[in-house]
Amino acid sequence: TVVTYTSAMAACVKSNQWREALVAFQLMINNRVAPDAKAYDAAIHACRIGRHWTKALKLWKDMEKKNLIPSARSYMIAITACEQTNVSWKRACEIFEDMSRKGVASNVYAYNKIISLCARHGKWRPALYFFRDMASKGIEPDAFTYSTTIEVCDKCGKWQEALSVYEYMDANEVEPNIITYSKAIIASARANKWNHLENILKAMNDKGLVPDDFTYFSAIKA
Repeated sequence: TVVTYTSAMAACVKSNQWREALVAFQLMINNRVAPDAKAYDAAIHACRIGRHWTKALKLWKDMEKKNLIPSARSYMIAITACEQTNVSWKRACEIFEDMSRKGVASNVYAYNKIISLCARHGKWRPALYFFRDMASKGIEPDAFTYSTTIEVCDKCGKWQEALSVYEYMDANEVEPNIITYSKAIIASARANKWNHLENILKAMNDKGLVPDDFTYFSAIKA
C-alpha cells in the first residue's frame, strides 16, 4: 500500500539512505501504487540528501500536475533546486508564492531563503516585496533579513528604500548586529543622509560596537 512504501521511504531518508528511498518510490510507481503527497515529500527530501536537484524539481512539478500540496520542506527544497540548477529566479519566486496561495505555513527561514536568492540576483524589488510581505503576515524579520534587504537595495542604488528598512527595524526595536549597522551606514552615506549616519554611529557606540575598516572606507568612498 501507499502507507507501506511511504513508511519505508521515510525510514530510508531518516538514515540518509537516499538511493534506497528513490528506489522504493520507483517501485511504487512500477507497481501502480499512486504516490500521495507524503510519498513525494519523502522522495524530494531524498533528492536533497543526494543533491539530485533536477530530479527534485521534476518530482515537485509532478506534484503540481496532480494537485498535491507539498510540505513546507518540499517547497524549500524546490527553491534550492532552482538555485542549484540555474533555473530562473522568477521560477523560485513563483514557487514561494504558490506556497502562500496553498496555505502552507511559512516562517522567517523560508522568507530569508527567497530574499537571499533575490539579493544574489540583484533583484531589489522582489526582495523588498517579500520583506514587506512577511511583516504583513506577522512573521518577524531577523537580523539576517534586515541586512540582506538593506544590502540589495543599497547595491541597486535604492538608498531610500534601504534606509526605510533600517528605520522599520529601529521602529520595531529589533536589535541590529554589526553587519546590519554596517549596511545601514553605507546606505546612509550614499544617500547623503549624514544626520542619519551620525545617529547610527551613535547607536553603535552606545552598544560598544565599532564599524570595521571596510565600512569606513565604503562610507568615505560614497
